[in-house]
Amino acid sequence: MAFSGIFMACSDDDKIDPCVEIIAKSTEKVTKVAEKYAQEQTAENCKAYKKAIEEYLVATKECPDATPEKYKEVLKTLNCEELEMKENIVGKWVLVKVIENGVEQKKEDNPCPAKKDYLEFLVNNIFKSVDYNQDCKENVNVPNILWEINGNLLSFKDKEGKNKEKDVFIIKSLTAEEFVIQLEGLYLGDKKTPPEEEVIYYFKRMK
Repeated sequence: MAFSGIFMACSDDDKIDPCVEIIAKSTEKVTKVAEKYAQEQTAENCKAYKKAIEEYLVATKECPDATPEKYKEVLKTLNCEELEMKENIVGKWVLVKVIENGVEQKKEDNPCPAKKDYLEFLVNNIFKSVDYNQDCKENVNVPNILWEINGNLLSFKDKEGKNKEKDVFIIKSLTAEEFVIQLEGLYLGDKKTPPEEEVIYYFKRMK
């Protein structure tokens, strides 16, 4: 009886709080994906980071020593959707239709039926347009502007900052294959000139 009492006492004293292991494992997972995201800020890594934090918050909900507020603040800074749009927009896009005030506009005949005019967004925020003449010769136009995505807005602004005007479009859809934008307005500083018509542009990724 004496020995069993000793063993029982040791068992009670050595009991480990399960929260210790839960917090340790959850924190380790968040730390690993955070390091990966810091090295390469892609949409995929951002989503993994966000998921790890959300799992930490659920797993440690009943643990008094957890630090949920710290991770909730990090969550506020993660905009994985914007990163995904910035990745998706890179490439060549062909305009397939324009809707103005609810009416589809007639497309102009292409001087070179064998080729398709297109817009190209590059990873360094450079923007260029390419069209073909009747001899199917390529004409590359690289305007002195940069593209930029903030939230659900796509803007084009002067590369050198001399021209303060900025065209802004609402991104209605931007996937790996489809790109739809609506003209939001022309900005000069904080002053906005709204469009006279509701114009929506539909693009498909060039194969």
